Amino acid sequence: MKIAVSSDTDQGLKSTVSGHFGRCPFFTMVDCEEKTIVKTEALINPFFQGHQPFEVPNFLKEQGIDVIITQGMGGRAIGFFQQNGIEPVTSCAGSVEEVVKAYLAGSVSNAAPCAESVAHHHGEGDA
Repeated sequence: MKIAVSSDTDQGLKSTVSGHFGRCPFFTMVDCEEKTIVKTEALINPFFQGHQPFEVPNFLKEQGIDVIITQGMGGRAIGFFQQNGIEPVTSCAGSVEEVVKAYLAGSVSNAAPCAESVAHHHGEGDA
């Protein structure tokens, strides 16, 4: 399983989970086998400066991602990830290592639009 975590730095498992997946400077790519972390890699987010709603989900699909973990995500982006067969997991804070281990343990698994997205109607329209 390959997990992407929106990250504020390129420090691998020690990185802090970024507040919003689309504007994070990095994605920490975490390869897991049988609920064990086997490899990590920092990947620069090419859409850090700005993006269309579908661009980041499509980019991560090209990377072979199965799961995206972040703090915040809009409703349309959640839909784009789901359409691409990628499980979005939101409302996660802490280090990359903490949130990946929590996901692997089954203690986090939700995907809900962030409050800012709902307030700005980012979850409306076609996904």
